Amino acid sequence: MKHLFLLTGFIFLSFLIVNAQDTVKTNPIIYADAGLGIAAGDNSGILLNLGINYQVKKSLLTIRANAIGDNFPEKIVGPGPRRFSDLYEIGGLYGRRFIKNGHSLSFSAGLAFDDRPVAISTAGQVQQKFENRYPAVPFEINMLWFRRNMQYNPLHRILKVNETWGYGGSIGVRLSGNVSRYSYVAIGVVAGLGFHKRY
Repeated sequence: MKHLFLLTGFIFLSFLIVNAQDTVKTNPIIYADAGLGIAAGDNSGILLNLGINYQVKKSLLTIRANAIGDNFPEKIVGPGPRRFSDLYEIGGLYGRRFIKNGHSLSFSAGLAFDDRPVAISTAGQVQQKFENRYPAVPFEINMLWFRRNMQYNPLHRILKVNETWGYGGSIGVRLSGNVSRYSYVAIGVVAGLGFHKRY
């Protein structure tokens, strides 16, 4: 999974540089994001996610990876066995994204594959460990805020490109989860970097 996102990140950054000269009213809508939240359900704990998003008209394509650390074992007190189950998920989503001035609202769903390692621990010693791999239907709803107008381009003197561009950051809230053998729902914050609208 690390290699996939390193490659995706390299392609994303290369794409931004190549398109830096053509960012006035013709820039693509493409941005990366990272989120942090709390998940509940069959998988519960702290949720971390990364995503790459590309928008064509109102259609939004997303590649995302999620990880949930099980911070809430099934047995909280006492010396008895505790059951820990983390989650690692990677998938693709398709949805719709609506932009107005400096904010956007998007809805997406798709197909993902989950890896759910489970460990049974007693007095700090792992007694049993196994994994569940299964398909899932991921979903997410995002509300983002970003710059309404273009800003100064620090690369324009170095690369001889436009003085202003639409590249910038975003912040927002996300409701996400999946429907699967072990479903969950999560809510958290998300931050992005890239081209969030056409300028």
